[in-house]
Amino acid sequence: MALPSRPQPAVLRPPLLCVLAVALSACAGAKAKPTPTPAASRHTAHGHAIAMVEQTDGGSDVMLERVEDEDTRWVELPHFGECPYDPDDIPPYKPVDDGHVPGLAPERSRLTNMDAGEETIHNEALLQLLDHATTEVLRCISVSACYDDRALEPGSIDLLFEVAPNGDVRGVDVEPTASLDHTGVRECARVAIWDTHFPAFDGADMVVNYSLDID
Repeated sequence: MALPSRPQPAVLRPPLLCVLAVALSACAGAKAKPTPTPAASRHTAHGHAIAMVEQTDGGSDVMLERVEDEDTRWVELPHFGECPYDPDDIPPYKPVDDGHVPGLAPERSRLTNMDAGEETIHNEALLQLLDHATTEVLRCISVSACYDDRALEPGSIDLLFEVAPNGDVRGVDVEPTASLDHTGVRECARVAIWDTHFPAFDGADMVVNYSLDID
């Protein structure tokens, strides 16, 4: 008599983090070569950020210093639009609580601290942290596919946020296009940016306009 087959454990598909260029070393241990994704269904994500910081020249004159980041690193999304869980293993939906995250308030006075840290924030540090934030926002988008009947489609997410001189985020606004405005994306993205800590810098609050595009 044949023995009953042993049930196979549920498998969670590799998270989006393993497709990031910055995480290639973490995925290098896998020996199985992934099946190439057809060119017609390949998607990528990349972002562009513009940051403005108020500076003084030591006197009464105030200058606005623009720190413009070129495109952040490109991220391939071979599983864009797919839930990262197997159908039988999707956990119950739990809304992300973003009630503690304030929105951006343009009328709010900007904090100034000329002894907070480096004279100005460096593009390299800004880029590295935005890459981290991109990973988290992409994870939000991926998980939303598990709980929304609508198909995810390419689009963009505008993230406007304010960073205090001590590096803490003070407020976040998130505006996705309709194609990405799915269950929990806004709340999850706001918390992802809120939890990002930047290097301290001199001057007033830094306002960052970061646009993340998925093609």
